[in-house]
Amino acid sequence: MSTPLSEPRESGEDVFDLTPLIDVVFILLLFFLVATTMQVREEEIPIRLPESTAGAPTERAEETLVVSVQPDGTVFLGQDAVALEALVEALKARRARAVVVRGDTETALGRAVQIINLCTEAGVEKITLGTVPEKRP
Repeated sequence: MSTPLSEPRESGEDVFDLTPLIDVVFILLLFFLVATTMQVREEEIPIRLPESTAGAPTERAEETLVVSVQPDGTVFLGQDAVALEALVEALKARRARAVVVRGDTETALGRAVQIINLCTEAGVEKITLGTVPEKRP
């Protein structure tokens, strides 16, 4: 004769119901899957950052936006391509207070200065340039 899982068996052994434990593990698994796929990865945009010995590593706050510039002049706000003319409005819409400008080593200095000026026009308070540490032999 079969007994339900929630009742003790005739031999006196307690039976543990694993359903709640499995539910919790499944929910945690889903949470971590969603959390890792929702992260913005500006580093996926193909850019060779210039090397620098003067730069110091900084902690990037969550509200810091990243503006990337490719060698052909294409501008990205996060992972989204944005026209240079629309950058000010996009920064204002996101209420940007801090921006990291990541420019490729082949990007013209004039384009980087334009982006810094547009960030200032949008009311950005802190603008930093993205670099990588210089490789020493």
